[in-house]
Amino acid sequence: MAIMFAYQIYCDFSGYSDIVRGLGRWMGYRFPVNFDHPYIASSFRDFWQPWHISLSTWFRDYVYIPLGGGRATGWKVHRNLWITFLVSGLWHGEAWNFLIWGSLHAFYLSLERWTGWTEKLERLKGGRHLCVLFVFVLTLIGWVFFRSENLGQALAILGQMFNPLQRHPNVINSLIDKNAVNVLLLIVARQVFFHFRMNESKPWLTPRQEQWMELVITAVMILMCVYMPGPANTFIYFQF
Repeated sequence: MAIMFAYQIYCDFSGYSDIVRGLGRWMGYRFPVNFDHPYIASSFRDFWQPWHISLSTWFRDYVYIPLGGGRATGWKVHRNLWITFLVSGLWHGEAWNFLIWGSLHAFYLSLERWTGWTEKLERLKGGRHLCVLFVFVLTLIGWVFFRSENLGQALAILGQMFNPLQRHPNVINSLIDKNAVNVLLLIVARQVFFHFRMNESKPWLTPRQEQWMELVITAVMILMCVYMPGPANTFIYFQF
């Protein structure tokens, strides 16, 4: 369920941004790309650079840098990170869930800066793939708090994630539309395909085969959206 929501919110935010960019082009405006494959990031620093670029840049320029940014020394760098992400959490909503979400990402970035674990792991054979996996899993934990309606619900979902024998069907059923599962699974498959295409030194498909693969996946996604539609919903981003 958490994986499905991760791609739902990504497609929602990114799709909404692409629609705005397309409408802007019609009127002669060129808006920059707002999302650039954040789920293949091998570190949290890399994750936040291509995720919601316009908002992340705003927080960087008007909160993080005025506090001293990365130029600060010692604990002040971590202080700046924590303040920025706590403000980001409050910007999304005045609730403990959003504060915990911001705190988690501040913790991830502080730990990454302090230990350099992603850089050390990437030096190992296959280490980059492991980094991408670990960053994605830790991001999922944050999304649980971002999506849940209260802390009790978030803890129940986390219990389901880390203890498959624990069942909370009512919680799961209330948070995801089953009609969208197949479409989202296809999106996940495409993301995995893109990750290996970008990170393997020796491509396992020729450029023409990759074009055909992209064409087939896109065609299947369009057909599924047309013939397997879910209930009409507004963009998630509208609530912010």
